[in-house]
Amino acid sequence: MTTLRLRMPQWQGSNNFNYYFGGKALEWLAPTAEQAETIEVPISTEQNVKLEEGINSRSVVTEQMEKAKNILTEKNPEKVIVFGGDCLVSQAPVDYLSQKYGNKLGVIWIDAHPDVSNRTIQANAHSMVLGNLYGDGDNQLAALVEHPIKTEQVAFIGLNEPSDFENEQLENYPFIDIRDTNTATINHKIHDWIDKQGFEAVYVHFDLDVLDPEYFHNNLFANPYGEPIDAPHGLLHVQQVSEIIANIEKQTSLVGLAITEHVPWDAINLHNALNQIQLFHE
Repeated sequence: MTTLRLRMPQWQGSNNFNYYFGGKALEWLAPTAEQAETIEVPISTEQNVKLEEGINSRSVVTEQMEKAKNILTEKNPEKVIVFGGDCLVSQAPVDYLSQKYGNKLGVIWIDAHPDVSNRTIQANAHSMVLGNLYGDGDNQLAALVEHPIKTEQVAFIGLNEPSDFENEQLENYPFIDIRDTNTATINHKIHDWIDKQGFEAVYVHFDLDVLDPEYFHNNLFANPYGEPIDAPHGLLHVQQVSEIIANIEKQTSLVGLAITEHVPWDAINLHNALNQIQLFHE
């Protein structure tokens, strides 16, 4: 198989059920390809979230990531597209591709947040995914990673005001950190980094919260009825990210792409409103 489209609307890693709806819708929005197979990872919709050893739904996300890992192993694709779901959905695909490409795999993390947290900081596992892939993060979730990546294999694009803890973590990791908002500058720095490191394949993690909510309204920070969120939001525009990823494809083989944390607020609010009408349930 050449390309596997993995639909994984996991929401427990962020304790936000909206990501389930968003992940389902995201795969429908994406262009189709007849030669690519689409498989959905079974995701629990039971909203009884439990704190387990400091992590929300730890056993549930562990089981779901194992399912994703088994699908990838069975299908053995050359390339993977992931429709998430929270950021934790990138763990199994990066681990899988790390087995195929080793240190020739570059990982580009386009995200407003570095995802290197652990349970001492917060209980949501989606913030630990990159740490897990380094062999840090949470010990149970990191134990699922059979082929850890090195920190020098990672480039960040779009980080915005990391917390003190995140900055402390990031100081320990040798990586490229591109916080510029100029597309040409980002493309130039990424091109040089890929060339210098000699990467033959690249995985891109695209968290939609890297987008400025003033212009892109389908991410966590753009809830029209919600309270302001006490975390830094993204500063990039969707067309910028599209151009950046397209530019990466021109230079090297794009073997993986995850799009995560899609929250189409208007569609969700309409769905919830319609759900209150009895006629739809008859």
